[in-house]
Amino acid sequence: MKVVLVHNRYQQPGGEDRVFESELELLTSHGHEVLPYTAHNDAVGRRSNVSLALGTTWSRTTYRDLRTVLRRERPHIVHVHNTLPLLSPAVYYAATTRRPDLASRFLFITGNMDDPEPWRFLAKIRAHVLEKPFTGRALRHALIKVIA
Repeated sequence: MKVVLVHNRYQQPGGEDRVFESELELLTSHGHEVLPYTAHNDAVGRRSNVSLALGTTWSRTTYRDLRTVLRRERPHIVHVHNTLPLLSPAVYYAATTRRPDLASRFLFITGNMDDPEPWRFLAKIRAHVLEKPFTGRALRHALIKVIA
């Protein structure tokens, strides 16, 4: 299985960054082809507040670059960890406008979301969601469910 693994890395590596790396290793060790698509928050300091705020809601760079990756690689699944602030919701739209069949093949990893807006978005697009914390077995089950 070919998986695009999406994550916006933190300036101070933490739990999400470790989970991303662990999943990359786990999937690779089980014979899956994993294509990381990442950004790093070190870039935040090079942007104005206005640019950062606008880019958090829509990243033209992510939209363009991810569409290129999807066209070239034709993955089975897009597995999303963290998109803010640099990647933005453009991740989802880049994939689904380029490859409408991927709309049902997204797996979002999330946890501790107090804001109801992301949950409304995930419900609207009928996304597969895996909530933290989870086990390797739960990840495997979720990936199988997405490609079923």
